[in-house]
Amino acid sequence: MDEKKFSIDMREILSGEVGKLYKYKLSGHLSSEDEIKYISPVIVKLDIVNIDKTINAKGNIETEIELICSRCGRGFNRHIDLQFERIFEEDLDADDVLSSDGIVDFEPIVREEIILSLPIQILCKKNCRGLLR
Repeated sequence: MDEKKFSIDMREILSGEVGKLYKYKLSGHLSSEDEIKYISPVIVKLDIVNIDKTINAKGNIETEIELICSRCGRGFNRHIDLQFERIFEEDLDADDVLSSDGIVDFEPIVREEIILSLPIQILCKKNCRGLLR
């Protein structure tokens, strides 16, 4: 099986000491999707804790992306530096469910968090005059 650069095997954490903190740093390039072009590698720093068969993952995502201004259509770069938190459970009713193999792929989570951090109207600058510039 191909090892994914943003995946973590949670089995060791689940079988480990409750309350123990595990630190991870994941890094890699993401392909451009969802109208976002990734300019630099995405760096994800994670603090993961086993809370009695529940995994609490707090993280920081940092990267540089290229966006297109909604008004003028010009491309511009934006630095992304954001925090997120996810709770993974073995319970099938949970939002983030641990798979039977114990592997969590953070790539879709990272993509989702970046998209959710963007404003509805993406502007290159607050006072962009659009095509009139």
